[in-house]
Amino acid sequence: MAQRSYEESLRLLEACHEFPCRYTFKIIGPNRPDWFTSVRQAAENVLDAAELKVAGSSSGNNYQSLSLEAHMENARQVMEVYAALKNVPEVKMLL
Repeated sequence: MAQRSYEESLRLLEACHEFPCRYTFKIIGPNRPDWFTSVRQAAENVLDAAELKVAGSSSGNNYQSLSLEAHMENARQVMEVYAALKNVPEVKMLL
């Protein structure tokens, strides 16, 4: 699957969301407290106030799904958060 360019991603976000708005990121990674902390720190480097919740864990309890919800002013801010979260080690999936 071809990866979207930054500009294509911005256009898609702007077409699907009316900014400013609440935006939810889903992050899947290992079920470890230190990983949860790493995700929180990455988000807080970009956002002032965000809610990070554990949404669930895998049947084998090896992975957890986190939901990060925050007020986003514009599509560029969303892209900044995605960029920060991509740098967290062991992120398996980011939606």
